[in-house]
Amino acid sequence: MMTLLVVLHSLLLISLLNVADAVVFQGSCAQESVLCEQLCLTISPETYECGCWNDHHLLADGISCKVNETKSETITKSSRRLDKNVAKGLPRGRPLAFHGKNYAQYPVIESTYLETNITIEFKITEQKDGILFFAGQFKGDDFLSLSIVGPNLVFRHDCGEGTIEDVYRGPFAPAEWHNLTVWRRNCDRTEMRADRKTRMLDLTEQFKFYKGISMDKGMYVGGVPDHIENLEEKTGLKNGFIGCIRKLIINGELMLCSSDRINKVMNPNELLYCGVNPHSTDDLDEDSIEIDEYNIPTGTEPPTNKRVLAEVNRRALKEVSPTTSTTTTTTTTTTTTTETPSTTTDATKSIFDKLHDQTSDLIHVLPPELEYENELKPPSSPVVESAEFSGRSWIRQKANWDILDRIELVLHFRSTMESGILFYWRSGAKHLVVYLQKGYVNLQVSMGDDSILLRSESVVSLNQWHKAEVWRTGRGILMKVGRQSWVESELKSLGSASGDAGWIQLAGTDDTIPGTHQQLPFFHGCMKHIHLNGRTLRLHAVNGIRECGTDPCASAKCPQTCSVSNNQAVCLCQWPFEGPRCSQRANEALTAMNFNGHSYLELNNEKVMNQITGDWLRLTIDFRLDNISYSEEGPSSQILAYAGEDPAKGDFFKLSVVPNGDLQFVANLGSGLVELTHPTVVRPGRWNSVSVVRERRHITLSLNSESPITTLAPEGSEQLNVYNSLYIGSHPSNFTMGMGLRGCIETIEIGSVSIFHPSEAYKAINIRDCAL
Repeated sequence: MMTLLVVLHSLLLISLLNVADAVVFQGSCAQESVLCEQLCLTISPETYECGCWNDHHLLADGISCKVNETKSETITKSSRRLDKNVAKGLPRGRPLAFHGKNYAQYPVIESTYLETNITIEFKITEQKDGILFFAGQFKGDDFLSLSIVGPNLVFRHDCGEGTIEDVYRGPFAPAEWHNLTVWRRNCDRTEMRADRKTRMLDLTEQFKFYKGISMDKGMYVGGVPDHIENLEEKTGLKNGFIGCIRKLIINGELMLCSSDRINKVMNPNELLYCGVNPHSTDDLDEDSIEIDEYNIPTGTEPPTNKRVLAEVNRRALKEVSPTTSTTTTTTTTTTTTTETPSTTTDATKSIFDKLHDQTSDLIHVLPPELEYENELKPPSSPVVESAEFSGRSWIRQKANWDILDRIELVLHFRSTMESGILFYWRSGAKHLVVYLQKGYVNLQVSMGDDSILLRSESVVSLNQWHKAEVWRTGRGILMKVGRQSWVESELKSLGSASGDAGWIQLAGTDDTIPGTHQQLPFFHGCMKHIHLNGRTLRLHAVNGIRECGTDPCASAKCPQTCSVSNNQAVCLCQWPFEGPRCSQRANEALTAMNFNGHSYLELNNEKVMNQITGDWLRLTIDFRLDNISYSEEGPSSQILAYAGEDPAKGDFFKLSVVPNGDLQFVANLGSGLVELTHPTVVRPGRWNSVSVVRERRHITLSLNSESPITTLAPEGSEQLNVYNSLYIGSHPSNFTMGMGLRGCIETIEIGSVSIFHPSEAYKAINIRDCAL
């Protein structure tokens, strides 16, 4: 019978091949003539093969499927086929607009179970983390998601055995359209490509038992509804994308195309549209938000754009009249008439009560303020939903009295470093500390006498959201991280229950951990939704703390370029200008050049570069350190001079002061690294003279003309081939693996060339006068 079926389709089949025991057909899964009984899998644009649901297996003919007799687990799948009548069209051909809380829902295509091919065109209007695409089970583990996280695109999916994550490196410029294609086949192959850049391919053999992803009811673009369980654990995010989307293609089906006014969305009444002005700085303009007389459909989640709420409020208030006896409030489905209160104030309150009932999801009501004193919170400081900590910022609050009786702590965090303090409480000898150390979440607890230490089962991934739960009742201590198992222990004694409640600190402390005398690094990353003993800790934008994902440089208004230090924007000013916004003109008479960690000289004229390239180098720098520099990871090198490309790609040399104060010279002439470290420690506040002399492979490093040390570079090359620029004090790129110099330079001698003043450099960034 199956042979007859193949013969009947022979006119539609161009060729039939057998490859590695799999039957491969020529054609496309998008064609109506596909032979597969259940699922079609694209191999290339011209070929495909057939597949089956998890509870079936493919027969030898490569087309038919049979139920597994030994399969006991039933996989629930969506059987809804794409309804061509669902298309509603786009008003005036505008792209869809998303503000982080709304979404567009599209029907599930059956072929996405084993294979999902997504093409999406989007534009970022606000640089915040957000979900671009989500599909999967509402209560189960199966899902796939596509999100913007920082400057990157992150694709995550789970077929039932564990989450696989792929990161496509950005950045993706805001206010520009980007094209992204993601292809996932089974759970062992992923391809990603954006804006015709390099294709990323991920092949994994870790998960082999399940191949399909079950999807419930809909595929969501721009955001996700609230009823999906464990959304943050799946995607790492909660909020949707902020920007515009103009095209969506899924497995060859054109779901959205604004230019052709095609939109097969399932929730058309909840859509917002971007403006048509390509130069507009606000894509979500008022004219582009279409409101049909309080356009809040009943029975659906209302749009949460602030302008929609403002428009509803404005129209509602117009209905209030102090001289009439009734007021009519109109919605899209009902009309109600109520008595007008006796005063305008009462009438206004009444109408807003009704609006609150209709738009409760639009209004974000924070829990009551904690009964804590926050030393670092000015009364007017704004509350942030997700706080970003720089590795040097932290929050200190007075603890509530009930922390001595019990501790119920829940916090969500996303770390960019493998070590750092998350939560710290101490009252005398009593303490509880939650911290990251080498990727593990650790909990140390003492109630005055003995101390216990718990550690998570496994490390947590960086740059992803995780949930940590800590419980202490009596002597019992429990901790849980994400989906890992509970770990528990018990104190031997509780000590005295009296005493002051003490203080709690988030993201860092100036204290050493009791019992260990260990100074742990500050946390670098984001925290949100922190609950302690039934109260919500409100996070305020103070001391360098800001909303997670925001770019400090976006609002800095620097006239030229910008850098970030300790989560704060720093304008890079070309000499002779200086100041926070480069608005002040410096005194051109300098005694020495001051470098602030974000300063550098770029020397690129031929006379200078001829002294560096080739067989010889004679470099002398007279300098003074102000202090030891600290980066987000701790003490960091300070760069004195750098020339060349990325160390991983070609010839270079770097002269720097390493964290312990040693002077170090590293170079690669093309045949391997050579390193010299001088034994004399560079002391901050003292003037020093460092000299580097290279004659072919022979290199000498001396400090203050004392105790020169020498070495030979590896054989094979004797010339340093660098042609672009010599940088003094720092480097504009980050591959130099060090921070800028914090101190002063009086003289730079490069062979026969001497540099005393920033005017002699091609570029002089953030250079000021240094008093000798």
